[in-house]
Amino acid sequence: MLYCLCRITLVSVVKSNLTSVTSFEPRIIHGTVAKTGQFPWQVSMNIVTVTNETYFCGGALVSSTAVLTAAHCALGAQYFLIWTGTLSSVIRKGYFLSRNYVVHENYSTLTLNSDIALITTSKISFKDTVQSIPLGTGYVGVGSTLRVSGWGASSDTNKAITSQLYYADLLTIGNNLCSLFYRSLSASQLCCIGIPNESTCHGDSGGPLIQQTSNGGWVHVGIVSFTAKAGCTLGYPTGFTRTASYLDWIKKHMY
Repeated sequence: MLYCLCRITLVSVVKSNLTSVTSFEPRIIHGTVAKTGQFPWQVSMNIVTVTNETYFCGGALVSSTAVLTAAHCALGAQYFLIWTGTLSSVIRKGYFLSRNYVVHENYSTLTLNSDIALITTSKISFKDTVQSIPLGTGYVGVGSTLRVSGWGASSDTNKAITSQLYYADLLTIGNNLCSLFYRSLSASQLCCIGIPNESTCHGDSGGPLIQQTSNGGWVHVGIVSFTAKAGCTLGYPTGFTRTASYLDWIKKHMY
């Protein structure tokens, strides 16, 4: 069964906010601690909803005024507090506040199709630790090695986000194989497995899935979307929204 990587609810102690069917709180399982400047496009976000709940999600700078994240992170948001250039989810200096966002009009909470949203901000100044990431335009095929980053929880028993940014390398698998674990997936969704057992989990939602190019750079190819309801540590595939499937939509709302 699909389990949306739920947004993590922030209270005095960070706790997960789960639904019976889906969870919007992914994390990096068996990951490696990120180094300063390694993921300068990574942002952390506190999302305050119209009911005044506060959630944590990840995202990626795709321009000096735009953050790409998951629809399930943005749905029902009142405003976003966005931190850039930090490896810590605890010690964060300064933030950008934005009330401007758009959730994809075809987003489905049932199938998780079109799990994509774009937040626009005032202009963000770039430096070594704060940069945007280009959008990948090519099709990511089976057997590709990709990289995901986030502050998600480190186990199924500990739902709190981690204090440090982690990353892990994943391998893409075909949607036909992924459908053995879940239902049928659309062409705009992408599945990955760990190398050998890394995974996203609660708190990684909305974060970037990236691919290294032939010149050593990186491009944004996916958005953290879902995992298995059974848990993050069992080796089930992780699901992402394919960036390239929504290039026109992103560009339409970015400017």
